[in-house]
Amino acid sequence: MQVSYLRKPADVLWNFTIPSGQNFYQFTQTDSTNFELSKTEQSNIILRILLYSGVVIRDPQIINVAMQQVQQEQMNSKQ
Repeated sequence: MQVSYLRKPADVLWNFTIPSGQNFYQFTQTDSTNFELSKTEQSNIILRILLYSGVVIRDPQIINVAMQQVQQEQMNSKQ
């Protein structure tokens, strides 16, 4: 029997410290929570983040190659 459900993703938390006497943030894995992304949405979200940051991918071949690579990684992880 297989059950499917939807749930609210966990809140994202990127924990960091500021080393003594320094002026930069240092990422700390402890108590950090990354995005919970569906494998089917990864490419779409990455493209939207790139667009938001000003990177425009006009060549559809690049997008197709990236999507094929993601699909291959998904198939490999299922095996």
